[in-house]
Amino acid sequence: ADFAMEGSTLDAAAGEAAGFVGPTAYVTGRIRLSGIAGNLIDDPETISWATLAGSPITGTAFPRSLDLDYGTDVPPGLGLSTGSSTILVEGEVYLDVAGNWGFELVANDRGFLELAAPGGDFTRVLTDANTGTAAPYAVRAPGWHRFRGAFANTEMVMAFAVRTDPPNLPGNFRDVSSENLRAGVDGLTGFVVDGFDGTFLLDYRSSTLVSDSLEEVPFVPDQFGLPIGVGWTLRLTGQVLIDVDGDYAFRIDAQHGHRAWLDGVAIADRFDDNDAPTVTPALHLEPGWHDLVIDAQRHANAGPAHLAVTVESGPTWAGAAIPVDHVRPVVGRGVRWTSRTSGAVFNVPDTGSVTGTLYLTPPADIRPVLADVGFTVEHPVLSSLSVVLDTSTGQNLTLAPPGSINGSGPHFGHAVVPGTNAGTAWGFIVSDGSLDLMTGQLTETLVTLSYAGGVAPVPPVYAYVSAPRELGDVVAWGALHWAARQTANGSVTVQFRSCDDAASCAAQPWTDVLEGETPTVPPRRFAQYQLAFTSDGDVPTALDWIELAYSARPES
Repeated sequence: ADFAMEGSTLDAAAGEAAGFVGPTAYVTGRIRLSGIAGNLIDDPETISWATLAGSPITGTAFPRSLDLDYGTDVPPGLGLSTGSSTILVEGEVYLDVAGNWGFELVANDRGFLELAAPGGDFTRVLTDANTGTAAPYAVRAPGWHRFRGAFANTEMVMAFAVRTDPPNLPGNFRDVSSENLRAGVDGLTGFVVDGFDGTFLLDYRSSTLVSDSLEEVPFVPDQFGLPIGVGWTLRLTGQVLIDVDGDYAFRIDAQHGHRAWLDGVAIADRFDDNDAPTVTPALHLEPGWHDLVIDAQRHANAGPAHLAVTVESGPTWAGAAIPVDHVRPVVGRGVRWTSRTSGAVFNVPDTGSVTGTLYLTPPADIRPVLADVGFTVEHPVLSSLSVVLDTSTGQNLTLAPPGSINGSGPHFGHAVVPGTNAGTAWGFIVSDGSLDLMTGQLTETLVTLSYAGGVAPVPPVYAYVSAPRELGDVVAWGALHWAARQTANGSVTVQFRSCDDAASCAAQPWTDVLEGETPTVPPRRFAQYQLAFTSDGDVPTALDWIELAYSARPES
């Protein structure tokens, strides 16, 4: 079957580069940015999206917010340098009630925002030149509304902020929750890479798209152009396309510590100073997309290091890295994260205690996987201090017992908290157990919660309708065969119809056909089929091929 044939239609579905048809895939909780060198927006009222989108792209980033303010810094992860730049903004926003919404845009130096209702065309709703503008937007029914826009500046002082005023909530404009954002990944290959300005997945800074091979990635400061300094953590997340069914083992080599999950199952856990590589057990993988998450860190002043991820054994790619064109930047629901950092300073009185609390707001109905927590304390005699973590789950965890910290001055501590102890409020209780007329401080608290759940990366239902195909003077139909992939939690329904000419096909009824059966419709010159898919939102059920046998009279 030629799924890309002109005249075919896709409804929440996509034709894959590998030749099969499956669901449209999204990176959720984020938007998509594309960098362009030079200021291309002289007038935000008249510049066309097509003109900007046809320009060479310097890089792609995936911020977790529609409130972008870079100040005088170069926007990270986009391959831009100092000087004039233009940034494209794309994604979808979920508007949960019908009615008249308000949208507000602030674009520095100038920019625009366009919106499209589900199934509709884009309309330019707002333009702005760093003054702040607002406009109404009518929503007929709840759903995902596409948006696109751009902003540009000559002096590298760039900002683009969108807020909404829902009709069902009191008050005025408010920030858009990341849980109501998603962006398509069509045309992109590689991993989403989240950069943390600290080891142990702490202190998130920015995200980018990395389309490099992971066969050998030397570690350097500000890896991949992210503002993460010399001691950092990367979380690489994507979906890997397996072509050949079989058992695969992977080798993960990252000398300063690493972790990994495949389809939500932990396959590596050396998140410490142990420089030994991990060779995973052989795992059976069927053809299709599989979620892969890798954490790798670089300790400052700890010597050279690198990341290498290769296939240790398997029916294909053995001894090599996963090909970049078999990776797409989709963040599955098996392992996601939310993070919070505070530099608030709390004084620890002599023989007293103080609590610094961080609050996380993960999506509802998640399953915590684990949490990385960190803290920095100061005291002339650090052995006087102890640190206990109140996770708001009814069980306190000791992070540093009395006498366990030696020396003086600042001390950073880290721990991994099991998911069963993870809550939404994280209280760092620092106590001074020695009467010595000296006081200390809690100067930094950090939490990153890894969890399963959130918005699905693929739709639960999607469809493909072929173009009518001219087959000649058909006298009889034969069996209809097809091959689907990843159907354990999804399904494919095939329907068929025939017609005398392409224009009349739309008036003919559809008939269900099971795999291997002969369609019970009259033999006619033209034939058409449609595919209706279901999925669990995680595993993208797809169709590899479809084939129809038929008999036709020779035509002179």
